[in-house]
Amino acid sequence: MSLWLQQLPLKSMPRIGTIGNMFDTLPDWAAFMVWYGWWQRQNILSGKRVITLMVVPDRACCSALCGLGALLASTRFVHSEISWEYFLTLPDGFEIYFKDGTKNIVGKLGEVSELYGAISRKIISSSTSKRLENSVFHVLEGNFGAKSISLVPHVNQHNMGTISQFYKFMVTDFDRTWLSSMVTECRIVTNKAQWGRSIEDVVLFVSDDKKEDEYLSCNLQWLLLTKISSSYSQAKISVVSPKTLNKLNENVGLTFYDGIESLQAGVNNLSKSNNDVFILTHNEYDYHAYELISQLSQYRDTESFSMLPEVPNEVPKGIDAVVFQLPIAGGV
Repeated sequence: MSLWLQQLPLKSMPRIGTIGNMFDTLPDWAAFMVWYGWWQRQNILSGKRVITLMVVPDRACCSALCGLGALLASTRFVHSEISWEYFLTLPDGFEIYFKDGTKNIVGKLGEVSELYGAISRKIISSSTSKRLENSVFHVLEGNFGAKSISLVPHVNQHNMGTISQFYKFMVTDFDRTWLSSMVTECRIVTNKAQWGRSIEDVVLFVSDDKKEDEYLSCNLQWLLLTKISSSYSQAKISVVSPKTLNKLNENVGLTFYDGIESLQAGVNNLSKSNNDVFILTHNEYDYHAYELISQLSQYRDTESFSMLPEVPNEVPKGIDAVVFQLPIAGGV
């Protein structure tokens, strides 16, 4: 077992393989990539920008594994409860899950109106049973808590699915409402087609904590919950091409730049995120790449670098890395 993964809040250490073939635990370099994505997501500091350059023998899977680590960190920040105020802002027709007494019901949100002098919102039942079909429920602030309003099905209402089950087996105290939280946790800037092909056959395996000799498998691309691999309306990881990065209005806390074209795009668009990780192969790290990184490092903030916890002194063999910090308002 890699020492890198022992630092993460995992109850089952993932193994890697391909479809139908489980290999051993993650090799040290892969475990480091997962850890580094986790560490970066954990250390998004207000007013500071952390820049990392990693030079590796082969980029295949590196940004994807970093992205997985970032997602593992983000599971600790989920807020599972829906507030009354947020409930009122959801659009009409939005699918919602709730309880009526002990019954679990799925329905569509209706209009917000006034009922008995108080603000009320309708939910129209989508149940196929004759008793509940098209039934209308009025939710007021006074009975909101008792309705157990949820964005995801209640546990005994719907099969949680392989992705949710996989995270449940792997992550300590996993809260599955994290899957429906409307937050993009990080961005990967890369050649989307090549990136997808590089991980399409990669499968991770975790054991059931009650049956350690039985393993659940899931494709890595699906675990990343990206817009190009997921049916979820809000992707956890946004995968974009270098050419479209400057057209994006959304800022994220963490971005992984995969390849030399992504490095160029990232240097020109640093305002798009707080923490930036540039991943190049040894062949890609030429004089041009050196000059681009040098443009950034001249603004490095050495005084507050000690604020970053657990910066590793060593990395796995074959990986070269440098980490430095910039002020958000720096002249870059």
